[in-house]
Amino acid sequence: KIRKSDILARTGGEEFTILLNNTDIDGAFTLAEKTRKTIEENIFENESVIIEATISLGVAQIDEKDINLDSIIAKADKALYNAKNQGRNRSSSFCNETTEQAYAAPSCRSGRYKWCKYDLCWCQS
Repeated sequence: KIRKSDILARTGGEEFTILLNNTDIDGAFTLAEKTRKTIEENIFENESVIIEATISLGVAQIDEKDINLDSIIAKADKALYNAKNQGRNRSSSFCNETTEQAYAAPSCRSGRYKWCKYDLCWCQS
């Protein structure tokens, strides 16, 4: 659930950004998955036209290397395109950890699929 302290903004034609206050990568990924499943499970109707929709989501966490909002959005965008390239209707998170750090990190603990490539690690549903 989006809280009053969070910010939801449309950042592109079909792209939205949610800035989550005081939320770690696992919490953000959990919200992304809940949002994805809610959209997938609902049927939308417009003037008697039934629309079944799915979404892909990219999740990233700000860190000391991020110099502005554009840098964090760029990481989330990379995670989004990773989700789309892996088959759509999924969530993917971006992390800056090296391969060794990622496997020791608490991210992706809840049985999510984790893989690393070029020292960029991804967790996805």
